[in-house]
Amino acid sequence: MMNYVVGVDIGGTFTDCVVVDEGGKVTIGKSLSTPADFSQGALNAAGDAAQNIGLKNADELLGATRLFFHACTVGDNTLITRAGAKTGLILTKGFGDTLHMMRGKIAEGLTENEIAHRSALDKPEPFVPRKMVEEVPERVYYKGQELIRLDVHAAEQAIHRLVAKGAESIAVCFLWSIMNDSHEQQLAEMIKKNYPELFFTLSSEVAPYLGEYERSATTVFNAYIGPKISSYLKNLQRILHSKGLEREPLIMQAYGGVLGVGATCKNAVGIIESGPAAGIVGTRFLGERIGEKNILATDMGGTTFKVSVVRDGVIERDYKPVILRHSILSTKIWVESIGAGGGSIVWIDPETGLLKVGPQGAGSSPGPVCYGLGGSEVTVSDADLILGYLNEECFLGGRMRLDREKALEVLRKKIAQPMNMSVADAASGIYRSYASW
Repeated sequence: MMNYVVGVDIGGTFTDCVVVDEGGKVTIGKSLSTPADFSQGALNAAGDAAQNIGLKNADELLGATRLFFHACTVGDNTLITRAGAKTGLILTKGFGDTLHMMRGKIAEGLTENEIAHRSALDKPEPFVPRKMVEEVPERVYYKGQELIRLDVHAAEQAIHRLVAKGAESIAVCFLWSIMNDSHEQQLAEMIKKNYPELFFTLSSEVAPYLGEYERSATTVFNAYIGPKISSYLKNLQRILHSKGLEREPLIMQAYGGVLGVGATCKNAVGIIESGPAAGIVGTRFLGERIGEKNILATDMGGTTFKVSVVRDGVIERDYKPVILRHSILSTKIWVESIGAGGGSIVWIDPETGLLKVGPQGAGSSPGPVCYGLGGSEVTVSDADLILGYLNEECFLGGRMRLDREKALEVLRKKIAQPMNMSVADAASGIYRSYASW
């Protein structure tokens, strides 16, 4: 019986599956992503790959799988759409404004054009509102000695108040817990005792590094996306196991390695921007095989276009990344992204009247107009279809027929007519605007 290594990557528009057999033969599968339940898209892609190999279905493939690797954008999407858990934050008394004060770097994470406009120079909206922040009397010296014993009663009351306010997750970040985490561990035991199902994150575990604000932000990010990531991965593991996979799935991390499901659920912040990491690691491996040490790695998706660099055989890494204008302490591979992909939405700037492409994307649901899945916004894919760069009969391996007439109708109504252009000129303008990125 053949043993396979399977890799699945869930993107904003499509889910891809790559299967490698014992002889090194590579087979691919592809399906639309399923935002309502991403695991279904993973199974669909695996099923497509299985059929391309000559197997009956995904069950037969998974039953013969030796290693299953998985990368996803669930963490990124949860942050971007602010669809995470309602999070409470517990800090050392006197430091309740740490997250909101930041470090005064109000231009961090903005483009040069945005910095030029003072209206954009404000601090990003925190993921924990001030009313969901509690302060607890405790203090540890920077060398680790206990200066003020943790006030157990105050800590329990803080937990109760946050839960009463609707907290679905709690982040705990005490001053100098990186030198002595006993107070954070005490608070963790209180949470387990009183609310055993409540998700929580300790700064001493997820970000044991210097930097009071950055450690707090990292802990909050982990607590914010943790419940959704845990729910998704545990459900995926359960489904894969029911379909015949015997080994634990290995989840791609943004720094370029992999972790099991349990470790990833505990350190959910590690999968933020992990999507392209596998591709970059693979690029370096390929470079080593062909004797190239300096490589520009690119990743074209339906939503974004990503670029990274391998220099002198070393992958460039970002040790203090800025994500959504928040500085965090979670090492990741350095990647630059622009909102330019096949699903990038085309729009007319109401102030200048100029044609714009992205950064918003149509994703897979409803997707571009030509997908025929309910999309109503013109995208790059619609323009490409009209210009003849896409074959309406052979999309997704011929399993999906594109609706050229619908794309023509919507592009004419929303773009060509308002700009007094022909449909062909409007489509060409979209293509040229996209290519100029």
